Amino acid sequence: MWPKKPKEISKIHVILFLLGIFILYTPPIDPDFGWHFKYGEFIVQNKAIPKQNLFSYTMPNYRWANSYWISEVILYLTYSTLGTLGAGLLLAGLVTFITIKILENYFKDQKNSTINRFSKNLILSISSLIIFVYYGYAAVPCRPLLASTIFLLVLTYTLLEKKENIKWLPFLFLTWANMHADFTLGLAILGIYNLQILIQGGIKKDNMKVHLISLLCVIITVINPYGVRLHETLLKETHPLQFKHIVEWLPLVKKDFMTFYFVTMGLFWAAILQIKNMKKHIWYLIVVTAFFIASIRSTYFIRIFVILAIFPFVDFCKEWLSEIKSLFRKNERMRIKKAYNYTSFAIFLIFGGSFAINVYEGRHPEIWQKKAGYPYDDVQYIKENPEKFKGRMFNEYSWGGYLIWQLPEHKTFIDGRMPSWRDDENNSVFEEYIKITKKLENREALLEKHEIKWILMEKDSKLPKLLEETNGDNWYLLKQSQSTYLLKKREQ
Repeated sequence: MWPKKPKEISKIHVILFLLGIFILYTPPIDPDFGWHFKYGEFIVQNKAIPKQNLFSYTMPNYRWANSYWISEVILYLTYSTLGTLGAGLLLAGLVTFITIKILENYFKDQKNSTINRFSKNLILSISSLIIFVYYGYAAVPCRPLLASTIFLLVLTYTLLEKKENIKWLPFLFLTWANMHADFTLGLAILGIYNLQILIQGGIKKDNMKVHLISLLCVIITVINPYGVRLHETLLKETHPLQFKHIVEWLPLVKKDFMTFYFVTMGLFWAAILQIKNMKKHIWYLIVVTAFFIASIRSTYFIRIFVILAIFPFVDFCKEWLSEIKSLFRKNERMRIKKAYNYTSFAIFLIFGGSFAINVYEGRHPEIWQKKAGYPYDDVQYIKENPEKFKGRMFNEYSWGGYLIWQLPEHKTFIDGRMPSWRDDENNSVFEEYIKITKKLENREALLEKHEIKWILMEKDSKLPKLLEETNGDNWYLLKQSQSTYLLKKREQ
């Protein structure tokens, strides 16, 4: 028997793959990348998973269950081996390939579809472009969020279209629980799916199989280096304080992205409300509504809503194109194809140009780190003048991860791991950070409590100016740039 001829890769797949990389490639700009990288480094070099606080001098004995450890090992190995360019291309290519593959398989599962190849390519292009833009907005490739994004896409596709693959979900959740905390959201989605089956179908043999597999998905997440303590840690991290002060948990404020957001949300809801057999998809309507509401409150959930809504959007586009194609004569359809080709070429050029800029900047750390708002010059100054920077540092919260990565000789006051951390007496370092930077009372007492000798803050912070005005005898400005302040405590 002759072997099967390899499946030909079409031009649209190549174009979308390159477009995805163009949109998604970025230097590691995420504020938390640094501490993820350093955790991965520690695990690889010491062949052990740390269970203590390694990087900050505050709360040194806090025992934190790290749900990202496998993702961190991957980030460390890829970036330390391949560099910023190689790792960025590899990880962007991975999430791009999987996304295109799942969307294309979703097309194939619609066996009664009557759309032609051009319509299929058009829908695949639009849906891929939308989801890639949202991936890029969240800087998915340089974060452990990469794994969670892929797993959520697979879970949604499985529950909507590939129910025969539910038996494999325990393996997905076993991996997910060791790569990103969002496995809890996946379990919530699976729980709502099971609840509908139970209410509508009752206790049947086939339904019981799904329930037992889903129960196994819950139990198997305990298989991690921390056991049940991982779940206890994640429960603690639902403290409301972080949802009031951290940008990712606040509503969308970028005006240039807001228009795109509302347009796509409108299209997605038009698609969701056209779902056939709505009675069988009540679980889905509940889930997508909940995450839509959450996305209005917090930018973090925008990506999740988009992943959930992309599949009915594909269905909606197919129905819409099937209905309107008969309205156009052959020569008009040719014009539409030409318009599609020209538009695709223009989009390809725009994102290709952006990609070239990102590649250039990625090869020059000084450029991309400054562009991302990090204190590159100050870090170099501190390294070159170690005698001036003895003792403890007080740092900008959003720079904590960067400083752990680029200035490991100085432990941080706070970083992205710590907003929900509390000691046995219910004291919070994040609350103290807010008091020091935004409130007048007890500021000097808190600085004394932590024996802070120098301060590195962004220029928009009120703290440096307030210290100079109210405590000028104790603090003085050591260095100032366009975006940063370096202050030092006077010798007594």
